[in-house]
Amino acid sequence: MSYVNLTGLTGYTASVDLSSCEKLKEFRALGSNIAGVGLADGAQIEILHLPGTTSSLNFIELTNLTQIIDTPRDGEGKIRKGLYIEGLTDNTAQKTKVNTYTTIGGKLGYGTYSLLAKLVELKENQREGDTTEYSPRLGISLKNVTWSPYEQVPHGTAYDPSVTYYKDNGRYKLEQCDPSAEWDYLTLNGKLYTDNGSARVVTDFSLLDKFISSYEEAKALYENENKRDKEYFFDANADGTRVTLPDLTGLLYVENTNPVTELVLARTYGEYFPKLKIFCANVTENHKTEYINSVTTYDKVKTEVTKPEFNNNIGKYYVEDKTTIDGFRLATEYDPAVEYYVKNVSDEVFFSAIQ
Repeated sequence: MSYVNLTGLTGYTASVDLSSCEKLKEFRALGSNIAGVGLADGAQIEILHLPGTTSSLNFIELTNLTQIIDTPRDGEGKIRKGLYIEGLTDNTAQKTKVNTYTTIGGKLGYGTYSLLAKLVELKENQREGDTTEYSPRLGISLKNVTWSPYEQVPHGTAYDPSVTYYKDNGRYKLEQCDPSAEWDYLTLNGKLYTDNGSARVVTDFSLLDKFISSYEEAKALYENENKRDKEYFFDANADGTRVTLPDLTGLLYVENTNPVTELVLARTYGEYFPKLKIFCANVTENHKTEYINSVTTYDKVKTEVTKPEFNNNIGKYYVEDKTTIDGFRLATEYDPAVEYYVKNVSDEVFFSAIQ
């Protein structure tokens, strides 16, 4: 089955299960009262038009669904390809019934971010008054997102001298480079990117900040009073036994005007969202190398140190950097082939040297 049209169907209020229809290309249900549609993982869907009664969004590897649209038809009245949700993608809704938003991969790109931001805005507006029909809570699990105009160059791709490349500098920035001499190393380690030319949609960290503040408030309330009242944004796949953050993984590029420090990126966003790779346009480096004078002030970290241990101690490890006078820089990611050093003083002493 490749086509389903439930437009105007008001007598059915449950979800529609089409999880066995891998070849489904078009599903339309505008003006209906269905609660959602269960699609097959990797379905060939190109047209997905959903009603405002939708309560669950679940998109798994829908690679043919490539855009979010604000009208279901074009100027000639023809049905448009893309994802359309009454009230949401046309920005007319004051409230939303969507309580769960999950995706894995797909080709919607920044569209998943814009939709998430709209859902968060509406959920914040629903915290007052009767919340029976319109809950202020939203379960979120967005995996392998590509909220970035920069795309990673897959290993095995041939070098093209006509293409402009950007290298991960290890400090949350992408720098234009000539990768020809180290092509295999950069592509094998996922450090090389190209710019697809799309707009820079994310310009600050306000959405992540909302999730963090909401999480901390909810966690404190739960720990002190055993209440879950203010757990507004949480992991959609959590078992409910603890307060959680939204599950976000993938790539995020922030075209920020106000600079953000490496310390904030590592110890705030890096700790709260460890599987979200972040690059920024404006980053302030967070250490003065004159306080890092020689190998004698360091103990070598054993090579068997594990990645989780490294992530939990970000800001303590350093690597040799022959481009600097003092020869060391703060490590921002773990590489098992690299020898690390840890400063033989307390955090307070080291961080007093931060600019």
